[in-house]
Amino acid sequence: MEISLYLRDALSENSQTGQSLSFSVTSAVMYQGQVIIEKGSTANGRIKNVGNKKITVVLQSVNGVNGQRLPLQEVELSGRTNEMISNRSYSAYLKKGTVISY
Repeated sequence: MEISLYLRDALSENSQTGQSLSFSVTSAVMYQGQVIIEKGSTANGRIKNVGNKKITVVLQSVNGVNGQRLPLQEVELSGRTNEMISNRSYSAYLKKGTVISY
C-alpha cells in the first residue's frame, strides 16, 4: 500500500551522509476499513549518499496508529541535488510481510 510523504527537513549541498530525515504522512492510510497510519504521522529516513551533484535518500519506517513502527521497503531515491532540494513529496510502501496490529 502506498504512503504519501512530505519531507519536513531541508536538504542542501551541506547535507551529510547518514543524516536522519523526518517526513510527514500527507493522507491517512486505510487497511480493511481501518486507519492504520494517520495523516500527519511521522516517517523516518536517512541520507545514504551525498555526491558532487547527487543526493540519495532511503526511507526506513513510519509510525502506525497504535505507535507501532512499520518498516518501509528501503527504496533508494536519488536525484540531482537541486531537484531533490525542491521536490519534497515522496511515495513509500510498507515492507512486504509486515504484520500490522491495530
